[in-house]
Formats: sequence, structure tokens, C-alpha cells
Amino acid sequence: LEVGSPLISWVLLPWVDVAYPLVSPAAFRDPVPWISRETTGSWSWLQPLLRVVWILVVSSLAGGVLVRRAGMGFAKEDSVGLLATIRFVMNRCIDYLSAPTLPLAAVWFLGLLLWCTGLLIRAIPDAAYLVSAVWGCSLIIGIVMAVLSIAVFLAWPMMIAAVSINGGDGFDGLSRGFGFVLDRWRYYAWCVGIMAAYGSLSLLLVVEVLRLGD
Repeated sequence: LEVGSPLISWVLLPWVDVAYPLVSPAAFRDPVPWISRETTGSWSWLQPLLRVVWILVVSSLAGGVLVRRAGMGFAKEDSVGLLATIRFVMNRCIDYLSAPTLPLAAVWFLGLLLWCTGLLIRAIPDAAYLVSAVWGCSLIIGIVMAVLSIAVFLAWPMMIAAVSINGGDGFDGLSRGFGFVLDRWRYYAWCVGIMAAYGSLSLLLVVEVLRLGD
């Protein structure tokens, strides 16, 4: 991607990452150059943030449409209209986005707190005693951040499903998503294993077909 301003390049890069596999089969044959691009500069922090925002929007809204149609079709034994499903998701877009964003915002806040603590310690000369006083709290905060991040990663699909099927708000989707993963973790692990195997075989088939076409 060659754009005049580096900032514009970093803003557009998440969109390019989504579109590139659709327009270039080389992304499947040789994915490393596509996924390993790095940016530098004073605005380089913007790229991972935009990637997270883009993933939130696409997974929540597009996933909400798919789950709503599948769930309502299974419950009513009839297909729900696509436009009606899209209207339902757009009317609750804040709920779809807030369910995973709330714990992620907590992780970012705790990380910012640790960052500010580190800057404060660096600014104080001979702050060894202060490091000894706060290292336990910093360790606990780091563990909480790790647990929240893993929990969001595992419960995110269930949050989308909860809002789509039950029509609740973001807090309801958050609690139901976490509750499902904690209460039915064996069934969840079984479903994840099946999807991982199916996705791997599908990706392998696509790659082999593209290689045969060379």
C-alpha cells in the first residue's frame, strides 16, 4: 500500500488486510508478507488499535446477522428475512459492540495504570523502595489483565449469540457469554475442536486448489 501520508496508510491498512485475500490468491499461497507488515513512527500505535476496532465491528455486526438468522430459523423452523435481521442488528449495534468492549476497556485501563506507575517510578530518583512496595500490586493487576483477555477471547462468540438470540443489552450478553464458557466449558471445548478441524481442512483444500491452478 503506497499512500502519501503514513498516517493514512495505517488507517487504511486494516481494510486492506480484509480485502487483500479476496482480490489476490497470493495471500493464501504466501500469507507471511501479508500478515507480517510492521509500521514505525509516532503514530504506529494507531495501527493495532484500528485492527481491534475493525475486528470488533466486523465480528459483532456481521456475526450478529448470521447468528440471528440461524437462531431464529432454528427456533421457528422458518427463515427470517435478511433485511429484518439487518435492522435488528443495527438497532442493537451498541449492545453488540459494548459486550466485548467493556472488559477490553478494563484491560486497557489497567494497562494504562501500570504504564503511569512505571513513568512515575522512573521520574523519582532512587525509587527502589517504591518498586518494592508496588510490585505485588502490579503482578496482581497483570494477572487480572491476562485472565480478562483470555475470557474475552473465549466468550466473545457467545456474547454475540446472546445478544442475537435473547435481544438483551451489552451487559446481559457479557454475563451470558462468560457464564456459558464457565458453566459448559466441556461442550465449548468440543465445539471449538470441531470448528478448528473443519476450518483447517477447508483452508488446506483452498490452498491446494490454488496451487493446482498455478
